[in-house]
Amino acid sequence: MRALIPLVLVVALAGCSEAPAAPDPRAAESDALFADFDADEPGCTAAVGLDGEIVWAGAAGLSDLDAEEPLTTDSVVDFASISKQFTATAVLMLEKQGVLSQDDTLDTWVHDLPGWASRVTLRNLIHHTSGIPDYVYILDAGDDEATTNADVNAVLADQELGGDPGTYFEYSNSNYVLLAEVVESATGMPLPQWLDENIFTPLGLDLVDDPAYDGPGLAVSYDEDGHDEKFTPELSSWAQYGDGGIHGTPSALVPWLDQYRTGSLGVLDAQLVDPDGWGYAAGVELAGDGTLEHTGSWLAFLSKFSVSADRHAEVVATCNRDDGDPDGLVDSLKKIWF
Repeated sequence: MRALIPLVLVVALAGCSEAPAAPDPRAAESDALFADFDADEPGCTAAVGLDGEIVWAGAAGLSDLDAEEPLTTDSVVDFASISKQFTATAVLMLEKQGVLSQDDTLDTWVHDLPGWASRVTLRNLIHHTSGIPDYVYILDAGDDEATTNADVNAVLADQELGGDPGTYFEYSNSNYVLLAEVVESATGMPLPQWLDENIFTPLGLDLVDDPAYDGPGLAVSYDEDGHDEKFTPELSSWAQYGDGGIHGTPSALVPWLDQYRTGSLGVLDAQLVDPDGWGYAAGVELAGDGTLEHTGSWLAFLSKFSVSADRHAEVVATCNRDDGDPDGLVDSLKKIWF
């Protein structure tokens, strides 16, 4: 015979249980942003953090059209120029250790460049005031052979500066490829390895610095032909790093962005310095409302992050299609969570 639990005990047990927490309405609002995505096309994925803890993540669309694999919150993407903040932070950490100085001229660490390298400082490189032309508009990548940092240096050896260093702002990917060379020259260690040992692993970040990453979960990025509405995979043999190359998920980037609140690496003040007033700090754009942000675009991957002015909230959005709108997603998520 089944034993009967006295009613008084049932009441007592019921009184001890906690009511389930009410769903956060902000999560439902965030989910709604993906409601109109076409499930049969490439899409977007995003994550929101509060003090570095993921409070919402979402995704819609396909990661691989041929395999019909959905894009999920675990899909790995190329963060493109968002990677620049890691390169700049590496230089700042090495300066704190006394290995180098932002006032060092480029020729102190990178050789075989024209005479202008003696007038360009590492500070100029970090803040895009070097005047060095952007290699992206100069160098043609071969179809069969990877284009490396050495190829970037070689093509820059034939270039002239666009103006006097420190006198004007001009965003140039060359600056950050050269900073990667500075890190290697100063430490004897390639930048990806240095980042892994000194930032990714210590902070427990599930990120990898590898422009040629082809590991598990990697989404394919697609160009859309507006004429016939077909999507074509965007492929490239470019393998330079420093200006890009960081791969991961939006959720994996959130804990990193929280160090702009905690200062866990000990270089926070230097990271947010904008010495020339152009709105560009150490790989981070300083928005007029006090938020931190940066966009990225490589192959057909598009990305953007934003950290709230009080540094307590973080938003990251990425898309694996060249007509995606991570900016709009970030702006919409900011209205919900910031």
